[in-house]
Amino acid sequence: MPNLTSLTLDLVRLDDEDLDKICECFPGLQVLNLRVVGQLKDPQVRFLNLRSCNWTLVCAPNSVAVVAPKLQKLKIDCTRPNLLVLNTPVLEEMHLCILESNRYMVGELKLKSIYLESMELHNLIQRAFPYVNSVRSLTLWATHSVERTGTCVCLGSLSRNFPNLETLTLSPRVWSELEGHLCPGCLEVRTDNNLTELQRIIAYLVLNNVDTTLSFITAVAGSCPGLKEMALLIHRDVVSSVSRNVIAKCEAYCPRIRWRWGMWKEGTQDVWISDQLKSS
Repeated sequence: MPNLTSLTLDLVRLDDEDLDKICECFPGLQVLNLRVVGQLKDPQVRFLNLRSCNWTLVCAPNSVAVVAPKLQKLKIDCTRPNLLVLNTPVLEEMHLCILESNRYMVGELKLKSIYLESMELHNLIQRAFPYVNSVRSLTLWATHSVERTGTCVCLGSLSRNFPNLETLTLSPRVWSELEGHLCPGCLEVRTDNNLTELQRIIAYLVLNNVDTTLSFITAVAGSCPGLKEMALLIHRDVVSSVSRNVIAKCEAYCPRIRWRWGMWKEGTQDVWISDQLKSS
């Protein structure tokens, strides 16, 4: 069926040979969805005309490869492949969920938006995305425990990896990790003239230590001169008086920033309280 342009397979077992046969039989595919696919060992997706790929692997393959010269949107959800290979030169949007991987072979990228979910975010970024100046939107989501001391994500490293970043979204664990590892390099962001393009930060707060959180927010606001908006969601279990105190101090410290406030909790939908919630 050379004229087929869209294919979705759900809850199936495929051998590597089966996937190779799909690539051969449907050369005109533009949209490929492989959801909850198991049994693959060294799978390769190779399509000349593919534009969008959504791929969820329930197994732990030795390697995963995507070779698609016209691919624009890619979502991969995998566990621990020893090798991840991406040959996608015009890719614009990537959603990558991967616990960890030993090796990454990523060709030249023109990504505009990246979502990264991993238990080793620092290693993933440094190995797969050491320098991508085209990225405008970045979401970082840490799974399980945070990384070992000395291998953590920090603002300084993000400014070097993604110098033209405009929007940054941080999960609760990543935000807490950044709070706890505010290195001198992070405070040099202002003098290094990095992250000057950053305009918006969206973050999920736990408020384990209010003073630490406020100090970090102050450092971020002072280090990012182009920052226009901070959208912060506070955990629902935080006492309301504590939340109001944080809100009041943030808005008083930096009135030039547009503050948005909301609430979050595991298993529930995020709720935005208002665009400019007052302490009163």
